[in-house]
Amino acid sequence: MEKLQLKHEEGFQPEIRDFMMKEWPSANEEVFGFRDQAKWKMEEHILTARIGDEIIGLAQFRIIGGVGYLSTLLVKEEYRGKGMVGNSLLAQFESMAQEKNCHKLGLKAYKDSRATKFFAKHGYQEEGVLKNDIHGINWVMMAKFV
Repeated sequence: MEKLQLKHEEGFQPEIRDFMMKEWPSANEEVFGFRDQAKWKMEEHILTARIGDEIIGLAQFRIIGGVGYLSTLLVKEEYRGKGMVGNSLLAQFESMAQEKNCHKLGLKAYKDSRATKFFAKHGYQEEGVLKNDIHGINWVMMAKFV
């Protein structure tokens, strides 16, 4: 038997893509009971809020497997906390996710932050805490079922 070698690869070479395309269906069937790779299709979206041509906020999210994941909700400093931009972007994200038949919405935010209070006000509940995570900060996973 040959000795196992580990190699750091530079990007997804055709050989790596071929391996993944061949092996994922059987791995999915083993765990989830299906082989259809189309179920893993991910859509990525960015919404912007603008006044004229100026971007004053954005929401970045992806949809996969019936779940909408909000990765970014960012509002220009002078508009934060006023209830207009963030509320509108969040509502549009939720609407688009529902149109795509999502059953769940998820996000990650700093624990005990203004953001977690904002999302809780909109029906998101804590699912778990990631202790001492990115930058040594406690993060919270939040979700809302739709």
